[in-house]
Amino acid sequence: MLTYVLITPARDEAEFIELTIKSVVAQTVRPTKWVIVSDGSTDGTDDIVLKYAAEHPWIDLVRMPPRQERHFAGKVHAFNAGYERVREIAFDAIVSLDADISFSQDYFSFLMGRLEMDPDLGLIGTPNAVPPGPMIHRCEQARLTLSASSRVFVRTATRRPTSLRPSGFAGTGAAGPCSALIPT
Repeated sequence: MLTYVLITPARDEAEFIELTIKSVVAQTVRPTKWVIVSDGSTDGTDDIVLKYAAEHPWIDLVRMPPRQERHFAGKVHAFNAGYERVREIAFDAIVSLDADISFSQDYFSFLMGRLEMDPDLGLIGTPNAVPPGPMIHRCEQARLTLSASSRVFVRTATRRPTSLRPSGFAGTGAAGPCSALIPT
């Protein structure tokens, strides 16, 4: 099975992040490392993450300084701070995971299995869709828009990113798959 790391930018997600953490902890295939980046949270998000990090050594908390404005570029900067923590770790896929979602215990097993079955897949995620469920995208379809709560994966076997930059595709409410994950 492919290995993966998770990076979760989180800003004031105390209401939801515990469900996200419980979903990841329950996975049949856990990440090698999960870095949760608190982007200036003031609502208790950090305390919830620290509680689980004490029980699970593969979970880390990174704290960013508070900022007044709320914009998508801030999420990208938080992701980059998390990426700095995993860049020297060996992994096959990197995951940008929102802090306010939950999913079944075989979610990552399914997605890593799909990446393993199809070496041409470079980007994979699940949009909020009706009916709900995983949707597989090939790299050529990178301008498809996944919802802001989507889980986005970048296959690192062919080209490992050195950092990420915001792109012009998306705003705060709609994160296209390349809006947060553009190798630079």
